Amino acid sequence: MAGTLLATLSACSGASDANDSVRPRSERIKTAGQLHSLCEKIKKGHPKAAKYAGDGPHSTVVFANSYRHDKDAASGYALLDEVAFNGVAPVFSETSVSDVALLGCVEGKRGDSPTRSCTYSGLTGISQPSRTLPLYDQEFEYTVYALRTGRVVETYSRSPSSGSCPKSVRFGDEGEQNNPTMVYEQLPDGSVDLVLEEVVTGPARPSDG
Repeated sequence: MAGTLLATLSACSGASDANDSVRPRSERIKTAGQLHSLCEKIKKGHPKAAKYAGDGPHSTVVFANSYRHDKDAASGYALLDEVAFNGVAPVFSETSVSDVALLGCVEGKRGDSPTRSCTYSGLTGISQPSRTLPLYDQEFEYTVYALRTGRVVETYSRSPSSGSCPKSVRFGDEGEQNNPTMVYEQLPDGSVDLVLEEVVTGPARPSDG
């Protein structure tokens, strides 16, 4: 029987109504953890979100969609619940949308430049040799929306100066052609907080119009 082994990082050298025609998903979204779909298509935002206004700080939820390796299809936007900003109450998956003013979406773009390598070893008790894979760059594009209106407040593009290796990679025994041959830089701990700190804690930015 074919199986899959999880190798861990051992070393790094890294209810619809009339509004549905305008906002087809927003009325079904009640909590912050459900906002991931708006990173893909926000349209006119969420009418029940907190207003983005005033001196700040502004309650913010952040999602990311990135790649771990070359056989990996990005699996959709995942909540970054470890992100925290000074003076801002944390947003959890169950936080009401009415308490969220900004939506941050981070999307990974795979690069073609190797930076170093990552070595993975098998699970404890499983006889499998360690594997070393080249680590390639991954650029991260940040988009911050005013959640109530869907307006783009700020955009950033960042390439980690010290991107980390994926913590785990799956290797199967059904054929080497299906196993990863390279991995991609991951967001370093605390990097999202630093990039978004100014827009989250500063005064609301006016619209261009």
